[in-house]
Amino acid sequence: MRKATPRATASRASNSADAIWQGPFADECTATLQQRKGTLNTMGGALLADATRWENQADELDRQAKEKDRSAAVAGGN
Repeated sequence: MRKATPRATASRASNSADAIWQGPFADECTATLQQRKGTLNTMGGALLADATRWENQADELDRQAKEKDRSAAVAGGN
């Protein structure tokens, strides 16, 4: 069985020293995967920001509900 060897020339891939496969198809696939990785990282960051915002909003709504309950209890106690 033969082993693939690292490419001898620079490529469009940012990690060309670590690349195993050679040729335009390998370069194109690597570039596509790197672009998709960047897109997914951006989407993940946006999702985490949304989740934080939603959690903060839920905490604020809980605080307002407790405040309203306290106000109702004080008003009902008089």
